[in-house]
Amino acid sequence: MRSKLAIGAWLAMAVVALGWPEQAKAEQAKVAEIGFHSASRPCADIVVTLPQQHAPSFRALLPEEVTGCPLPGKGFFHTEPGFEWKKGDRGSWSGTIEIEDFGRIQISLVPRDYYVEITWTLENLSAKPLKKTSLNFCFNVNNAGSGGRSWANREFLPKSRLNREEDGEFWHDRVAHKGAYVHSAGRWINEPTAALDASILVIANQAGNRYAFQMWDKPVPSTWINTGNACMHLKPVLCDSLGVGETAVMRGRMGISPKGLEPIWRLYQGLTQISGQATANEKAQHGAPADADPQRR
Repeated sequence: MRSKLAIGAWLAMAVVALGWPEQAKAEQAKVAEIGFHSASRPCADIVVTLPQQHAPSFRALLPEEVTGCPLPGKGFFHTEPGFEWKKGDRGSWSGTIEIEDFGRIQISLVPRDYYVEITWTLENLSAKPLKKTSLNFCFNVNNAGSGGRSWANREFLPKSRLNREEDGEFWHDRVAHKGAYVHSAGRWINEPTAALDASILVIANQAGNRYAFQMWDKPVPSTWINTGNACMHLKPVLCDSLGVGETAVMRGRMGISPKGLEPIWRLYQGLTQISGQATANEKAQHGAPADADPQRR
């Protein structure tokens, strides 16, 4: 009996110390899968599938527009083909592009269980300071009529016929009308045009069991919920002024939570803590004074 108990105890310790390979694989699988809207020409336009949620779950333009960025054609940043993407550990991605007379942009994507961590970095390579640089981030729950395979997240658009305008009208009038939330005056309110005290926008589905969100660690003047497509926009200010050779960093999270508003608020608080610590570390490393501009380094 003692030998059996000893063997059982040894096995228990071995499982704790080493873990079963199957269990480890299962844990690794429980993160978002990041793909690209155009597999043949990866840009700053991603499609994300979340574990145990609708597949695909959402599309993100990272971002759709960058203030002052000189691009040919219509100037949509997310369609720019010059990105060099590299895949990292556990489904992460990092991409780099240089825009002539503007700067070097790096995007880091790290998948989590129901969201993606995003770090967006701009180094000013132009001959003059960049002023009031804002990024227009778009979060879609569909892809209808914009190239590639059409799809709709049926947890938000249950009766979609994959028509862009119809999806946009339903999203705006039926979903966001009652399900859009911002944090204002210290609390959640169902009024997306209110003055924000946190850079978050949340839209709950009609069933109240899925909460699409995006959040950033920089100021957001206002929100925009599209009527012509099933998407929501935030336009955080990356920096007020970025000198030649200087770098600005923005961090954010995009995802769909099954857990409600308060867990999303805690997620935002965690984001701001990470950003605050990163800023403090950068100041210490470069010997910057305590009141140095936290929006650039």
